[in-house]
Parts: sequence; C-alpha cells; structure tokens
Amino acid sequence: MVAISGIKSPMFKRDGDKDKRDSQREREKGELGKEKREMSDEGAEPFAEMARFFTESRLLQQDVKLLIEGVSYQLVIASIIHPMGNIAERLLREGFARCVDWSIAMVSKDKERLRAAEKTAKQQQIRIWKGYKPATIATLPQGSLVFSGKVIEVVNGDSLLIKRGEQQLQKIWFSSLRPPRYYFTVGLQIKHRRK
Repeated sequence: MVAISGIKSPMFKRDGDKDKRDSQREREKGELGKEKREMSDEGAEPFAEMARFFTESRLLQQDVKLLIEGVSYQLVIASIIHPMGNIAERLLREGFARCVDWSIAMVSKDKERLRAAEKTAKQQQIRIWKGYKPATIATLPQGSLVFSGKVIEVVNGDSLLIKRGEQQLQKIWFSSLRPPRYYFTVGLQIKHRRK
C-alpha cells in the first residue's frame, strides 16, 4: 500500500473497526480472520467520499511517477507526481487534505508549496476548513514580559512558584519541557535499591 507523503485526507471507517470486544469475539469465531477489510461509507468522515472521487478521477488509468520518500511500518510513503503536478498539492489546495508533520518531514522537495496550498484552503475556508478560525496569539502587556521575583517553590521540573512584590504569587511553566513524573522516578529508585 502507498500513502501520499505530507498529507492526510478524511478517512472511511473500515468494516471490522467496531467495538474492540466485538472484533475480538468475531476473530475468535473466525468470521474476520485474515480477510481483507472492506471500506464502508457508513462511518466516513466528512468529505471522505469527495476526496476519494477527486483522487480517483485524476489518478485512475493514468501514468504517474512515484517518488518514494520513506517507509513507515507496512506503508510505502511517496509523492505521486501526475502530469499536471503533485496530487498532494491539489488535494490540499481544494481543501480535501491537511498537512501532517510526521509525514511532511519525509517530503524531499516542495514542502513550502504544500504548506502554501493548505494555507490557501484555510483562508478560503473550503471543505474540511469550513469554519476554521486561526489560533490567536495571546498578547501580553510589555511590563509582564520581563519581571523580577523570588522563587519560593520548585513545583516540579517544569514549573516554579515565584513571589512578585509583597503579596503577588505567580506560577511559571517552562515551555517545551517534560520532566520525569514522580511515580516514574520513585520506581527507578526502588529498582536500583534492589540490585
């Protein structure tokens, strides 16, 4: 199976993607076995059918070039180049897909074009981007960007409690840090003591 690099389109529910207990019971009975799961339109995400039609109408019975970008588990991840251009870019521009960071990292060329196509669809608010509102960046008053205070408590590895002035306490979190959790470090200490 080949996945288009850099994007993710709305998906269909696969037959057999039911409640885990039901799937387990059916597997035990041998009803599912190793049969190929068929796509079902019942549980399709919005615009999944339109995205599939858009892709099929442009790629079926066409000579295309595959630029293999990588492999992830059982998927070959590739850019599909149609004579009219990259199909991923068209899907993004028409609002049938979104950029996916883990996959777009594999794209060897035209990453910026893919991001620009997604941005265009977001601005036009078409299909999957209907009702999209860009994230707002919180603006802080200039005085709150730089201040001095006294650290009165280290809450954990990524947060501090700071005293500003006489009575004002402020809790500060460091961005992009994830400290080890207490239960994890205690478990390691116990393991090391046993040795």
